[in-house]
Amino acid sequence: MTLQAKICSDVGGLGGGQHIHYDAKIKNVSKSTTFYSLHIAFFDKKWNLIAADGFTQIFGQDPGKTDGHVANLYLPQSELGRVAAFQITFYDDTVNIGKQ
Repeated sequence: MTLQAKICSDVGGLGGGQHIHYDAKIKNVSKSTTFYSLHIAFFDKKWNLIAADGFTQIFGQDPGKTDGHVANLYLPQSELGRVAAFQITFYDDTVNIGKQ
């Protein structure tokens, strides 16, 4: 599996305001159907959690296929300026995540 993620501050969308936007592309480069779980968290400079999101692929991703996961995390504008770091956690396996 390969993961590419674009993270930015954006305006608009369904919520209509400023938000953190991320767009992840997950490609199965293996020769078997694979499952994955993707989690992203945003922190202030003291590593206090500001926002988080997660997604688990429960149906399996075929070899050579690319999945996309897009999320908008809407926060009060005062919180957006506090974001200082982020962390992405990504798991993949040939067995459904949580059933290994």
